[in-house]
Amino acid sequence: MKIEKVKFSETKDKKTVYSYKLINSKIEIEILNYGGIIKSINFPDRNGKKENIVLSYDNLESYTKDVTYFGCITGRVAGRIKNGILKINEENYQLELNNNKNNLHGGFNALNNKVWDVVSEEIGNDFLKIVMCYRSPHMENNFPANVEFTVSYTLRESTLEIDYIGVPDRETYINLTNHTYFNLSGDAKRDILDQKIFIFANEYISVDEEIIPVEILPVMDSVFDLTKGRKFKEIFNSQENQIKIVGNGIDHGFILDKKHIKKCRCEDIESGRILEIETDQPVVVLYTGNYLENTDVLASDIKPHKYYGFCLETQDYPDIKNLIEEKMEIYNSSNPYIQKTKYSFKIN
Repeated sequence: MKIEKVKFSETKDKKTVYSYKLINSKIEIEILNYGGIIKSINFPDRNGKKENIVLSYDNLESYTKDVTYFGCITGRVAGRIKNGILKINEENYQLELNNNKNNLHGGFNALNNKVWDVVSEEIGNDFLKIVMCYRSPHMENNFPANVEFTVSYTLRESTLEIDYIGVPDRETYINLTNHTYFNLSGDAKRDILDQKIFIFANEYISVDEEIIPVEILPVMDSVFDLTKGRKFKEIFNSQENQIKIVGNGIDHGFILDKKHIKKCRCEDIESGRILEIETDQPVVVLYTGNYLENTDVLASDIKPHKYYGFCLETQDYPDIKNLIEEKMEIYNSSNPYIQKTKYSFKIN
């Protein structure tokens, strides 16, 4: 087992961006300290061939102008906030409007575009770990509070654990996630149409035409019932209006069943690769790459197409103040934000 650190690039203001590879006998995971981006996950298929199962770029410039949030930490608040208005107690904060009339994933130049400080690298008996930090100042992107963010990436066997901590110095709201696009075929040799997705949720969150959360609805008798698994192409062929208005795909939150330890599962029958997710968060937002054809050329000169990857964004309820205000938790120095998600990679 080892951790390899190499210089990846340099930002325009001369900050060095490093690549950290966590390598053991089963898997190799590459992480950048720019946005905490998961740049690659090389994992074998059933024949032992290691390939990258996430979408990524070869250069920093593509990441700096990327609007698809490949692999990064998103926040301070993941998802869309209607009209960019974040209400904390009785005070309104007007956030940046970077997605039509709304705020998306924290606004312009948010956590995904910051150079984080890697404060520790650890090689244990059965794990590899890096810890990175970023101090977000009060009113950065118009969010209140100075916040000390710490994100840890721990590799055990073929399981990646991501732990998030945010410690604010005054009352604020935080909702982070990771925005990796998975494609279990390996090296994006195929789209995701024949990959099978399971989400153990009895309810999902419908959206309006601006993809703002509107209402919590049962998945029963709809294409959003993924408890028994569906191939992505079955979902995309649906005539349900909720599928059509987000670009003939899914960009919706699912309220996770607390009884299931494994919250999500995806299978690629051809390669034999399986992804399983555990999380302490109440929601996962499934996004199916409905607009990836507008993206820069990917690593290895791959031209992305629609449905070339899917995201499983574990998080709090999106646009929580407007959707389900009673679930909103306010964080402060004595009540820090804490989140944990595990990604397990397996072979069938």
